[in-house]
Amino acid sequence: MSEGGAGWIRVPVGADSTRWTTRGRCKRVLFVVHNVTSATRLLDVLPLFRDDFRIQALATCTGSSPFQAGVRELLAETGLPVLPWEQALGLPVTWRSPRASAANSTGYRGG
Repeated sequence: MSEGGAGWIRVPVGADSTRWTTRGRCKRVLFVVHNVTSATRLLDVLPLFRDDFRIQALATCTGSSPFQAGVRELLAETGLPVLPWEQALGLPVTWRSPRASAANSTGYRGG
């Protein structure tokens, strides 16, 4: 994954993030949201992950919905690390990690 995109975060998913993270060997759960409605659906299950220190929860927004107002603010209020969509697309995907969860019946249609 190339580093340096605008707004990309370095911890807990950047190239050198292992030297900064305080919890090793966490499973990642990526909350993928399209708009405020889908975000609130996913946030309903967030408490299930909050106290499990084996899990690193992250959030991203696809930018594919015409209804973007309030998404950034809502995600910021969660306290989760929020990745730009382009950075989330570059995360390594293995059968162990990360897990992605989305609440949208139409799926992702962006490019």
